[in-house]
Amino acid sequence: MDYGGFMKKYAISAVFVFCTIVQAQLINQTINCQNSNENLQAAWVPKATVRAWSDIAMSSSGKYQTALAQEGNLWVSKDFGNTWIQKDTTQFWSFIIMSGDGKYQTATVNGGTIWVSKDFGNSWIQRATTQYWSYVAMSNDGRYQTAVAGDSTGLGYLWVSADYGNNWTQKDSYQPWTALEMSNDGRIQTASAYSGNLYISTDYGKSWVQKAMEQNWLFIAMSSDGRIQTATVEDSSLWISFDCGNTWTQKPNVQSCLFITMSSNGKYQSVTVPDSNFIWTSNDYGHSWIQKITAQNFLGVIISSDGNIQTALGSNGYIFASSDYGNTWIQQATFQNWSWVAMSQNGKIQTAIAYDGYIWRYGLEIDQNRPKTKPMFNHHFKKGFGRK
Repeated sequence: MDYGGFMKKYAISAVFVFCTIVQAQLINQTINCQNSNENLQAAWVPKATVRAWSDIAMSSSGKYQTALAQEGNLWVSKDFGNTWIQKDTTQFWSFIIMSGDGKYQTATVNGGTIWVSKDFGNSWIQRATTQYWSYVAMSNDGRYQTAVAGDSTGLGYLWVSADYGNNWTQKDSYQPWTALEMSNDGRIQTASAYSGNLYISTDYGKSWVQKAMEQNWLFIAMSSDGRIQTATVEDSSLWISFDCGNTWTQKPNVQSCLFITMSSNGKYQSVTVPDSNFIWTSNDYGHSWIQKITAQNFLGVIISSDGNIQTALGSNGYIFASSDYGNTWIQQATFQNWSWVAMSQNGKIQTAIAYDGYIWRYGLEIDQNRPKTKPMFNHHFKKGFGRK
């Protein structure tokens, strides 16, 4: 498979274009979710209208959310995903990310420009030049951003911004970039290239250094401080770094890994294995791994800040959720052609999008009087097929 331009979320969303669209009956299922001694009872409820939804991002609290309709518009929500408002022009949208508070948002257009918002998605401005933009990583405050641009062959450059997406500067070599991650403050950044190396920056994206050996690198996950990193290789095992990406160690027991995600401190990690119906989990910073659920072919998985709540998407299937750090998994929602899912910091607010389907919201109404939690690094979840 040619993974040139094979990016988080965007790549998986693109797969759905060629998939047979499964018509599913809209049946809500309620599930109990135990978290921090609170009994959370919620259901997946369809929102907005049927569209070819391709990507979604949300703020740390879950209050601000933005969804992309492929070859359509941007849709924003300011009430935890309950109601949605159409924004801006029709574009071939590919990726969306936002800062922890939701104020700064950046969306890319495949074969177009970068669009930025500085007012929680109310208004949008075009930035950068016309290219095949695919993926963006962003610091928690939105100031530092790094984007991947390519051409029709999937080759391109890294572009960085240090002013909330206003101006962009081309960096590093012409590569088939596949993934990109950034620490909470934006200082530590790691990019992966297919049939290439891992590239590390420790100065907010100003300079980049080659690390690890040349392989078909796919996805990357990173702790909030950038110290712990895990990368996947096509048809191979996991690679772990405990020194901000400087040195890497192979983990031979986990095979053919695809998408990887981790908690903010890196202690809890989960990875999907394509065409095998497995999710592998680690609760010791990636040192050891345990094979879990064998239900269906999983696309990817996202995780709450503390690692307790985890949600996995099945390819043309169901949503599976764990509320015990990935130990046990429960089937949720209906059979859909899922594209992606976003999660709040504590995991109690989640929104999933279906290709040629609805926006699906999960979670209780928010008590506005409760103390606000500290914003986390947006995982693409974080983004983030993460992120973040």
